[in-house]
Amino acid sequence: MPAGKKTLMQRFPRFRNLIDHLFESNQNFNDLCRQYGEIDKQLASLDQTSDPGQRDRALNLRRRRDNLESELRMLMDQNTRV
Repeated sequence: MPAGKKTLMQRFPRFRNLIDHLFESNQNFNDLCRQYGEIDKQLASLDQTSDPGQRDRALNLRRRRDNLESELRMLMDQNTRV
């Protein structure tokens, strides 16, 4: 299972079926999900470093991840109202 999809399912377990469906059927959702996973992986790596110079990079990545999560949630919300 791709990392972004897995992370998103762990974050929103009640939407597991919807996430699975959207990942397979919606290329935009799929792309956003993959980016979400890549950023989450980078953050995990940065969290393990003691380099204080990486703080700004980590902060920017967290902001980007939060924005991606908002976009993904919007897509999930749109598909639950149908």
